[in-house]
This record gives sequence, C-alpha cells and structure tokens, in this order.
Amino acid sequence: MPCRILVVEDDPITRTFIETVLRSRGFETVCAAGGEESMRILQTEQVDLVLMDLQMEGTNGLEAASLIRAGYTGASCSSIPIIAITGSEVSEVQALCEEAGMNGCIEKPFMIEDLVQVIEEWCGRNKNYSQKYTAVNAPAEGPDPQRLLQKFGSDREWIHQLLETFRLDAKQKLSAMRTALEGKDWKTLERIVHSLKGAAGVLDLNTLQEEAGTLETMLKRGAHSSIKKYVENVEKAFERIDFSTILKRVDAVYKEGRN
Repeated sequence: MPCRILVVEDDPITRTFIETVLRSRGFETVCAAGGEESMRILQTEQVDLVLMDLQMEGTNGLEAASLIRAGYTGASCSSIPIIAITGSEVSEVQALCEEAGMNGCIEKPFMIEDLVQVIEEWCGRNKNYSQKYTAVNAPAEGPDPQRLLQKFGSDREWIHQLLETFRLDAKQKLSAMRTALEGKDWKTLERIVHSLKGAAGVLDLNTLQEEAGTLETMLKRGAHSSIKKYVENVEKAFERIDFSTILKRVDAVYKEGRN
C-alpha cells in the first residue's frame, strides 16, 4: 500500500503544492490547516508520516509534535515519524525540533526530490526511526518558467491557478499586514509575513520572498521602530510582480516543450 502522509500547513498555496507533488509521486495525502486539526485527524485516521509546518496560528508545529509524542493522539501515534517544514534556517530550529520529538527538518523552499527522498527514507520497507535527516535547498533565481513547469509536473493550468490564487491571497495578506502594523500587533504581523514568505518561495517569487524574510527577521529582533520601512519594501516587491508576463512565459515554454 502507498505511504499515507499527513500534511500540516496553514498556508493554502504551500499546502496545495505539497499535496499535489506527493500525489503525483504515488503517495496518499490528508491535509490539516493547523496543529489542532492535525491532532484531531490523528485520533481518527491512520497515517504513516507527518509533515508539520512549525509556525502556525494556534497550536504550532512544535507544540503539536510534543503533544503527539506525549500520547495525546493515542499510543499508536506516539512514535510516528514527524518531519518539520520550516521557513527559518534549519540551524535556528533544529534543536527545538529534536526537543519536541521530531525526526527531521526540511527548509522551505525545497526541491521536490529532497522532499520525496526524506519521505522514502521514513516510509520505505526498512524503516529506521533512529535516523535523522536534514534537507536544505537555497532558492533559485526566478520565477524561471521552465523550473515552475518542472516543479508542478508540467501542469500549465495548475500554475495559472496557483499564481492567481497567490495574487489574491497576497493582497489580503498585505492589507492585514498594514492593519497589524497600525495596531502594533507584532505577533500577528510576524505570522502573516512568515506565511507570505513561504508561499512566495513555492512560486519562486524570490524578491518578494527575500523582502518578507528580511521583515520577519527584523520583527524577531524587535526592531519595531523601523518596521514600517520593511513593510513598505514587501509591498513594493509585490507591486513589481508582473503576473501576466510570468504566465505568458510559462505558456511559451510549455508550448515549446510540446512541439
């Protein structure tokens, strides 16, 4: 039987990307948008491995993993492999992941083969639950249409749909960022920008990803007096994205590959 993966990710773009990739490789998937939902699923459904985002609203990935290991979702789940997915550098969170009982950590954005390799390590016939695995992938220059097509299995229509979903979702996130900035709600602002950074990385929108990452870093440092400038940099990076041109380039590369 194929390995069944529980994907726990609060960002809809990243969650859809991971689910699509895994299903295209023959894995079965079930998805949760947060830590609390993931624990409810584990109490009623059988899965072979959990991919757990770390930074989520409500019960975060570290808290969820600790509760799973403590038997909160049942004894049968207490030893299930849990692989962290993080938008932070692995070196910053690896100790915390191990303390929470996680078995490995993958840094976003990641290549498909890195993700599949980790899953196959843990869901293969010869499971070795003492092994720990870390996969790191630096973002490539982009968005390169050929790379996008490769990432999404040459599904041109799917790329169109994801880019449009991202565009609308990002506009909402940017508005929410402004509201959080005006209210000096730094925790909410950090959560929103972390999600935006991850989704931008999935689609190789690297400038936006980098600006969001810088803003997130400044928030973590508590540099609140200069946060407005970094929020504006994120807004400008989004405004410079020409979605129409990106889609035309994807279509051109797709058509060339079909000829």
